[in-house]
Amino acid sequence: MIHKAFRILETISSKKANTIDGISLETKIPRSTVHRILRILADEDIVMNKRKSGYFLTPRLISLGLSGIAEREILDVAIPVMRVLAEKTRETISLNVICGHERVCIYRVEGDQPIARNISIGSRGPLFKGSAGKVIAAGLSSTEIEEFLKAYLVNGELQEEEVPRVMQQIQTVKEEGYAVS
Repeated sequence: MIHKAFRILETISSKKANTIDGISLETKIPRSTVHRILRILADEDIVMNKRKSGYFLTPRLISLGLSGIAEREILDVAIPVMRVLAEKTRETISLNVICGHERVCIYRVEGDQPIARNISIGSRGPLFKGSAGKVIAAGLSSTEIEEFLKAYLVNGELQEEEVPRVMQQIQTVKEEGYAVS
């Protein structure tokens, strides 16, 4: 049952579907089961139902996620620095960590530049695409990079012919100390 709840939460989070019927179609979980799980999640304030808009995740889920981060102290140190950096650059600053084979945004400070903001708290992405992932990858050891590359090659997120370009990009980020996307 728990794995079904996670599939439902991931579906809502990905914005693929947020109604009982849509979630049921997307996850292949029976409609009655989706309804029952959503009721339980709503009772726990994990999701909320807006009658005409469907279900959405509440801040409680973010709070639970952040409280589980072993390096919680990193937020205590990073947030003030992120605020100063956002104020000086007027750019949006995000803090990402590795979770499995992906990077996950755990905090962000909004800048005031009128550009697309495509990394939100909780968003996930591969390490070798986008500036946040590339910066994290640049801090990994060569053994760790190889492990990530193998995983991405196996699951089809990366093609063998892309590896040299990815390695060059990571090297550039290491040398320059930043990445831009």
